[in-house]
Amino acid sequence: MSWFMCDLVESMPVASFKLIVVSILVLGYLVSLSEHQPINKDQCKTHHGILCVRDELKNIMNEARKIVRKTVIIEEYIKDTIIIDKLYQTVAMEVNETQSSQPSSEWHVHFLAQPNIDKKSLIKLLWEAHNAMLHLANSIDEVHSPKDAHAKASDSILDEIQKELKYEMVCRYRNILNVYVEQLEPVFESKDRIEFSWISGASRSVVHDVRSLVMVVYIRKWMKLVDDVVEQLGRKLN
Repeated sequence: MSWFMCDLVESMPVASFKLIVVSILVLGYLVSLSEHQPINKDQCKTHHGILCVRDELKNIMNEARKIVRKTVIIEEYIKDTIIIDKLYQTVAMEVNETQSSQPSSEWHVHFLAQPNIDKKSLIKLLWEAHNAMLHLANSIDEVHSPKDAHAKASDSILDEIQKELKYEMVCRYRNILNVYVEQLEPVFESKDRIEFSWISGASRSVVHDVRSLVMVVYIRKWMKLVDDVVEQLGRKLN
């Protein structure tokens, strides 16, 4: 099975290739028009034209690495503003408390342990990543809850990550799923999120920092999974 759509042109007859080139030019014009339209906050911009799955996966991997770099900024900011040793003990306990509500990684772990992957498993893997990115994005809202005076500079970085999870990661996974799935479920409808506990005796400022660092833990875990899986997909798919 050939899965990289951009590779199909290599063995194509000249006449068919010319026809596709004309089609691409027309589609390119339509795309240029659509790119000037605003993106609704509850939807992804529709991808038009021929999608190169390989390139889209590379974009996802690059985005994952960029997000990891931003989590370092969050961690460094919190380290500069609080006594960190005790805080990390609380973070470790909160990670343990929230294990049951973290995004499922069943298909990613399974994929990394197998020599190859078929189309059915690939679709499940892509959906799992799509849903995990949305799960993480939803969970960032809980860092800001309840709204109070303890919002910090690190929040602006978390907000950037939230937007990137939705409009870069989720939307790019949907672009790829469109290649394999006839009809996708509505985007951004999932309300799944990490269920934080209330830390007894802690100030709201400390709760805020703990939740921020718990998000850093889960985001890094998932960005590493995404990176590892994307790197191996090309040689494992049948």
